Amino acid sequence: MEAESKLEKAMAEWQQWEQRLQKLVPGHIGSKEHMRQTLAHYEVLRAKHYNTIDGFDRIALKALKGEQRKLERKLYPNLIVRLLRRMIVESDIKARANRYSRSDDTNLRSNYTDMKKAGLERHYMSAAQKMRQAVSDFSMPVALSTADKEVMDLQVHFKNRELGYAYDGYQASIKTAEGKVRSADFREYGDINQTQAYNLLKGRAVFSESRGWCQLDPNDKDAMGNNKIRQFPEQFGLDVLKALQDIPLKITDEQRLKIAERLKQGEQVDAIYVIGKKEIPVVLEASPSRGIVRIINDGALKEEKKANSIKNNVVAMQPKMQPQQRQRTLRKSK
Repeated sequence: MEAESKLEKAMAEWQQWEQRLQKLVPGHIGSKEHMRQTLAHYEVLRAKHYNTIDGFDRIALKALKGEQRKLERKLYPNLIVRLLRRMIVESDIKARANRYSRSDDTNLRSNYTDMKKAGLERHYMSAAQKMRQAVSDFSMPVALSTADKEVMDLQVHFKNRELGYAYDGYQASIKTAEGKVRSADFREYGDINQTQAYNLLKGRAVFSESRGWCQLDPNDKDAMGNNKIRQFPEQFGLDVLKALQDIPLKITDEQRLKIAERLKQGEQVDAIYVIGKKEIPVVLEASPSRGIVRIINDGALKEEKKANSIKNNVVAMQPKMQPQQRQRTLRKSK
């Protein structure tokens, strides 16, 4: 069975409204006021779907126009009045159809831009197809493969507004190593892309241009079971670039900038820590709660620092030779 067209769904919705109205005010259906409301509704539907390319909708529009003519004859029995009104209405329908068409184009561009910001542009065509069919708010499931070869499940939401549909953000979830589901609602965080969403679900912090540093709160959930997002106020003051400058890493200035951006995305970044002449591989991660860039696998680093500390202490404990002692030592060596 073919899916209902958008016009077909709109007509079915109108019939449901009429049935509810019939129960509420039985005498209203069939009255002149009801006929005026129905006529106005038909004119709006014809304007909204005037430029449709759907075969069924084009046939339905002709039938709708026929019903519109019947109502006009009942409401405006005077032929001259009816013809004058028809000229004005048809001109208005075409003008409104053009406005709707321009609005649809604007909405399509806007939705594509918003979805691209979230890293969801590959799923835009599927969303656009659903927008052409839907008559109310809807969501669509999307499964994304991550860099860690995991799957992140999304529910991408769209709102039906007066001049068309609008992308309304997404909810995301992953399965933890223990087999539990961890989820969060990102609909109020429009500038958090799907890479950042995944890193947040993995427990890492990300930087949002509109919200600052954010991290999931493992101990606080909303009514739907989604982990709430904790925002860190400015006094935490994690300046990633400055923090990286304070760590002795084997990197160029350009590499430092790239690492800072990756840390803001919530990534863990491989780097080389330098102690004297030794180079130790480490993994970096942003930690806004502590106001630092954290070194995760610092076991080897601690060992090296400990060894360096012992070596420095031994050197420091050796007594300094007096000049006379130094001269005697030199004579003995001769």
